[in-house]
Amino acid sequence: MGAVRLQTHAPLNGDAGMSTAQLGYVRMLSLTAGPLRMSRSPRLVQAIPCDRVAVVIQQAGTAVLTQDGRSTTLLPRELAFVDCRRAFSLDQREPFQLLLAALPTHALAMPEVLVRQATGRPLPATGTAALLLAYIERLPSVVAQVPSRTADLLGGNTVEFAHLLIDELIGVDHRPPGQAREQLVPVIRKYIDAHLSDPDLTPERIAKVHHISVRYLHRLFEGEGVTVGRLIYQRRVEECGAELSRRGHASPTVSAVAARWGFRNPAHLSRAFKSVFGMTPRQWRLRNPALLQRGGAAPPTTPATRSAFPDAQPSGTSARLSPTDSYGRVEQLS
Repeated sequence: MGAVRLQTHAPLNGDAGMSTAQLGYVRMLSLTAGPLRMSRSPRLVQAIPCDRVAVVIQQAGTAVLTQDGRSTTLLPRELAFVDCRRAFSLDQREPFQLLLAALPTHALAMPEVLVRQATGRPLPATGTAALLLAYIERLPSVVAQVPSRTADLLGGNTVEFAHLLIDELIGVDHRPPGQAREQLVPVIRKYIDAHLSDPDLTPERIAKVHHISVRYLHRLFEGEGVTVGRLIYQRRVEECGAELSRRGHASPTVSAVAARWGFRNPAHLSRAFKSVFGMTPRQWRLRNPALLQRGGAAPPTTPATRSAFPDAQPSGTSARLSPTDSYGRVEQLS
């Protein structure tokens, strides 16, 4: 949660304890203690920024949460969202136990003005909130039992789950603004072109590399006339078509071209080729003796080709975005 100020209402006893865990970019904190107040003042927010939104689960005891002009009581088995970019206080009035999952805002990928509508509100364990609560409560017990790649995926699922609950809670459409789409889509297209040869190139991997959620990635491409998965598929077939059309002393085999552009076997390439161009790679090679390269001759304008490439355009040249993340510190004031 970044740097917070802790004020105890009574001396801590031997039952107090804290444990942490890391699931990819999601940080988990479990805390058991006597009455205390946890807060981030406006001055502390300015001095030590923290770009995280926390899902707070009140497991035992009663607390009063205040943020964004709302003050509410959290009862056991209720959860709430806390935005660490702004001031808040969480006042535990009695011995308590809480579990917290801190999500990076760049992964949550929601405008701050919309997150603000979800903070400072108690969410009883019903419907989607009950599913998220049960999911987060299970995470600390499994984090040590799974490989790091699985932990990364579990962390990503936590962000997606929280995103879904906020969607449901505020009930508004928040598609990416035009500026975000204009900046990110060319960068992502360039990344796809540079990694077409990798059979493991997927929307999940692209989202992780660019520090966004899979949901946000798909929303970025809603206005592109093609899904991310279909774009990868089409670009691979384009490059295979270009290579198979070249004439020279050593024409590449279909197997070699398939392997070079991310298809796992020649049969996979043949099916993809036929779905895009309406012919097999062999038929394509025989009917297209002209050089087909980027900036050279275009594929024949058959109906199949026109429908398969509605978005043919040069990739952008913007630099990759590199959001920063900072670790806060905890201060205890007696």
